[in-house]
Amino acid sequence: MSRRKAVSGSWLRGVVGVLGLATVLGCTQGDERTPLSLEVAQTLRDSLRRKDPPPPLVLTRALLDTVPVPQLELIYEQTDDRNFLVLHVVTSDDLAGRVEVWRNPGDQTFTFRDGMLISTRGLPEILLSGQVPAVRDGRAGPGRDGARTYVYRAGDFESANVRLACSVADQGAQQLEIVEQQYPVHHLRETCIEEQGASGPSGKIVNDYWIDSRDGRLWQSRQWLGPKTGYIQTRLLHFGLGDRRDPALMHGE
Repeated sequence: MSRRKAVSGSWLRGVVGVLGLATVLGCTQGDERTPLSLEVAQTLRDSLRRKDPPPPLVLTRALLDTVPVPQLELIYEQTDDRNFLVLHVVTSDDLAGRVEVWRNPGDQTFTFRDGMLISTRGLPEILLSGQVPAVRDGRAGPGRDGARTYVYRAGDFESANVRLACSVADQGAQQLEIVEQQYPVHHLRETCIEEQGASGPSGKIVNDYWIDSRDGRLWQSRQWLGPKTGYIQTRLLHFGLGDRRDPALMHGE
């Protein structure tokens, strides 16, 4: 069962205009290729890619608070390429954990279970599925030690499995800042060893999760996507506005 759910100068005025238009017209979600909410994310992303941009201003909370739809920042660590994703679908299945599908302007999708990456579509490296240690305790992130299994597309009709044995350690309480807002968090570190072969130079991957100490929400993460892509970083920037606001984002089931 599912339910659809560093700017500068003259460019800033353009973004504000786009955001204002999005607020007036509303934003579609579902199966459209380029809904207005994705155009907003595209504008944010393209501004950071300009070769000769004017002196940038820091992305502000005031600007984010004009965006009508939820926003998730995703950075590819190898290339420092930054994406702004919009919430596409929230769903559930027979397994533990709330499932969220986020989408970027290039129609690439990233699916998370309780904040842990479980699949991608439209990328050069396709994560077909992932089994993660989600538990029904209301908190995001890995709920226990245990096994992980990733299934990757290896060809038109082939797949490759990566099996990991993982352990979780609490790195302690911290104060996390995301675009002018402070959150009390616990930093969880998940260390995984591949059962066969080598996922990296040492055959080990390390995922990090910054989870709200009060309600268990995942605000920030660093997660392994795959052998070719390496790590991604995520930050939950904005819940959305009005009937598009979703205060349960990146929250455990």
